[in-house]
Amino acid sequence: MFASIRGFLYRNRRKFLWAGAAAGGAVLVSKLVEIKLRQWQETEAKKLMEQQRRKRHYERTLETTRISLHQLLPNVRKVLETELDSEVFIRAIKEHPERKREYWEQLKLVGFGRSLCMAVCSAVIAAISHVLMTVLAAHTLDGNTPIEVQTRFLSSLQGLVEEKLPRLVEKIMAVASKTVTPIPLTRKLTMNQLEIILQEVSLAITNNREVCDGHVDAKDPVSILPWSRYLKEPEPIHEIPQYNEQLRKMYLVTVDVLNTDDFNDVVNTLAQVGVSYVLDEMAAFYFSSCFPDQHKSQESNQHCVEESSQKNDDGDQVKRSETGCEDSSASSVAPCGSGADTSKKVECPGGGFSTNNPSCVLVKLVPILSGVLHIALPNLPANGTSPACNINSFYHRIIACSQLETLAFSVYDALVLTTRR
Repeated sequence: MFASIRGFLYRNRRKFLWAGAAAGGAVLVSKLVEIKLRQWQETEAKKLMEQQRRKRHYERTLETTRISLHQLLPNVRKVLETELDSEVFIRAIKEHPERKREYWEQLKLVGFGRSLCMAVCSAVIAAISHVLMTVLAAHTLDGNTPIEVQTRFLSSLQGLVEEKLPRLVEKIMAVASKTVTPIPLTRKLTMNQLEIILQEVSLAITNNREVCDGHVDAKDPVSILPWSRYLKEPEPIHEIPQYNEQLRKMYLVTVDVLNTDDFNDVVNTLAQVGVSYVLDEMAAFYFSSCFPDQHKSQESNQHCVEESSQKNDDGDQVKRSETGCEDSSASSVAPCGSGADTSKKVECPGGGFSTNNPSCVLVKLVPILSGVLHIALPNLPANGTSPACNINSFYHRIIACSQLETLAFSVYDALVLTTRR
């Protein structure tokens, strides 16, 4: 029996050798495939985790940027109130009534200038802050950037508001004066005409179609663009000189982004958002002027409903008098917090009212244009610094701009994602 088995194995030894080799090879290949598959899975898992980490890092950066912007906008308001102070001319009118027309001409320019500077300066601050914070986030992703470099780099943003913004306001006013000064105070403007004026000046500013008059100085150029000239270069870190190279590199990267056409397009878009906000506020004034009864009724009903809801929530059982509602509605008729008397009807060309195309004398529009600044850029609440809940606020309109977020992601993608793929 054993002899027959031995003979069978001997006769088929080649087949068994080939079968063993094939089986061994299959096992070896399966082991290699298993190892490669495990390595591929580990690599893909690491890539996915890295992508999620970068995604969370970018989202945190975007949220931090929005909070920083919300805290910067009141500082922009302070700068504009200082550079474009209307109270000076109001006091001058009271003290020197014989020169009131001259001072009203200055108030006219200040009113338009406040609205235009609010739109353009906010656009520049929002765009630059997003680029600057994104560049900083890209360099701090691995934790290799010292805190001294981060602090010094962020100081350029504060320098932009405190030092460079007044110069930008001066240039904007020089451009605006060429269009606004020739318009007489007694001219009646429709909403369409007012929109044309604001759009013309804003486009002249953001597209650099106009430059300021005066002596050309290499250290203080008179043209508005490029926007990179308003970003202050960070001061060197004298205590630790080896950090200056990294600080300089981050600054140059930011400047390169600010000089691109994409950045200029974002500023143009944000400036148009600001102009649209101004026009919305002015539309409310035109409406209250042409339909004072309807506006007063709507304000009265809204105030009464809000008052009743608040008292019901608090559990108070206090009756509201009709007089109280009427007083509140009467006080709420004045739009934009300007204190102007808008309860009087505004005549349209040809006499009477035109519900399709209402107009208003320019001298009555000046206080409203000046007051838009206080509505668009309110001061931070005393009990916190969280963004306002009103989704129709100017701040929320800025951060809702898709091009602004696209710009920030493009910078982050170029500095972080592309180099690590």
